[in-house]
Amino acid sequence: MNNSIKYSIAFIAFIVLGLSLYNASWIADEPKGKIKLVGHGKWPLPVDSNDCIIDAQLALNEKAYNADVRSLRTIGAYDADGINFETELEGGKLVIPRPPATNCLSDLERPRSGIVPAIEAMSALDIYMPLRSGDDIKADALVQALKGKTFPNQVWVYGNDILTKKVAAALPNVKALPIAAARQCITDYKSSGWYGNIPDSCAQGQAIITLDDGFALWGWPNRLMARFAENDIAILIVKDIKEGELLGLTKVDSYGDIPETFTGTIWVEDIKNLGPALIR
Repeated sequence: MNNSIKYSIAFIAFIVLGLSLYNASWIADEPKGKIKLVGHGKWPLPVDSNDCIIDAQLALNEKAYNADVRSLRTIGAYDADGINFETELEGGKLVIPRPPATNCLSDLERPRSGIVPAIEAMSALDIYMPLRSGDDIKADALVQALKGKTFPNQVWVYGNDILTKKVAAALPNVKALPIAAARQCITDYKSSGWYGNIPDSCAQGQAIITLDDGFALWGWPNRLMARFAENDIAILIVKDIKEGELLGLTKVDSYGDIPETFTGTIWVEDIKNLGPALIR
C-alpha cells in the first residue's frame, strides 16, 4: 500500500471520527425539563340504571360543568399535561362533542358547551384541537370564538398547514402545529443534520418525530435536542402518522423506544393506562 492510499484512508477515518464526535449524543449536555403527555379527551361518565348520565357534578371551586365538559375533564386523573379533543359546528359556532353515546333521550337534549368554557374548564392543561383539510369554516369559527380571549393554558391548533398557520396568525394566544411542515423538518434534518444544519423547513418551530425515526436522526437524542432548543424548535413524539393523522402511543412498552433524557412532548392514545406509566 503506497503512502497516498494510506493518507487517503487516514483522512477518511479522521472525517468519520470528527463527524461521529460532532454528532455524539453523550457529549452533549443532558436536556433540562421533563416530558409532557398529551392525551385524548372524551371519556364515559357514570350512568344510572336507565343508561342516563348521573347528574352528580364534578366541580372545581364549586363550579358545576355540563356533561360534555365533565367528560373532557376526566383526563386530569391520568397525569396528562395536555388534552386533544375534537370540535363540531352547531349553528355556525364551535362546540365540543357530547360524552360517549348513551341511549338516554335526556342526555341527547342536554345543552352543548362551546369551546371557550371547555378550554377554561381544563385549568392548566394545554389544549390541542385539530383542523383538517376542508375545515375552513371551522377555522373561521375558531378565530371568532377565541379572538381577544386569554387563557392560563396554551392553546394549539394542529393538522392542515395552511389552516393552522392562518388561525395562529389571527390569534396571538394560539400556536400552530402544522403536521406536514413539522414532519418535513425531520425529513430534511436526516439529510443535512450530519453537519449540524437546521433545515429551513424547521423555521416554523415544530418538529414531529415518530418512534421509527430513532437512530436515523443525527445526534439523537441529546445533541439533536440541544440544536433544536437553540433554534426554538419544539419536539413532539408520536407513534406514527397515517393519512395526515397523528397516532399516539398505545402500549406501555413503547416507552422503551423513547430515550430517558427526552424532555419534549409525547402524543398518547391510551392516556388512561399509559399516563401513569410514562411519568418519570
